[in-house]
Amino acid sequence: MRFIPLLIGVAAVAASAYDSGRQSGRWQKLTGVDTVAERLKNVPSQVGDWRADERTMDPHELEVAGVVQYVSRLYTNRKTGDRVQILLICGRPGPIAAHPPEVCYASAGYVPEKQAERVAIGSDEFKAGKFVKSKPRNDALKILWAWSTDGDWKAPDYPRQAFGRSTTALFKLYVIRQVPSDEAAGSKDPSVEFLDVMLPALKQCLAPAA
Repeated sequence: MRFIPLLIGVAAVAASAYDSGRQSGRWQKLTGVDTVAERLKNVPSQVGDWRADERTMDPHELEVAGVVQYVSRLYTNRKTGDRVQILLICGRPGPIAAHPPEVCYASAGYVPEKQAERVAIGSDEFKAGKFVKSKPRNDALKILWAWSTDGDWKAPDYPRQAFGRSTTALFKLYVIRQVPSDEAAGSKDPSVEFLDVMLPALKQCLAPAA
């Protein structure tokens, strides 16, 4: 499985990080970001039947995009062989709240098949969409995404309004899957099955210390 699609989002954020920061509070005084971001170091590389391979990303792009800490991994289900990519980032709320996949992936030729839908996974809420690319070859990605300040995930229509001027660090999670060309409509989504076991672990990792 190619890992390139996962890199698109950060590159697009970096390209306009200053403008989004100026408009949505990136430069406001915010303390404790580094401490909050350290929670990402506790994200497990194994959950249930899923095992991860680490991926690295360009440090300069991450810095420009306002990313203080990140987790970039490819998780494989040892029983089914299903694979999902995740990008979990943390930083100042202004730039982290900006640039949903409709913006980030358009720059690489991926367009939404239809308007994103809301997906409830337990008590959490994500947006989900299929993004397709016809050139140089047919390609399709299923992406789920949401934001959080404490391990509870939300997917508002206007994240910059909801989070952009928050006084605490913000997390953003992408879960990305390559969609097989022969996948039947209505079949089980491995991304959702992955999140069913990953989200409880993330709540423990990302929740503020008592």
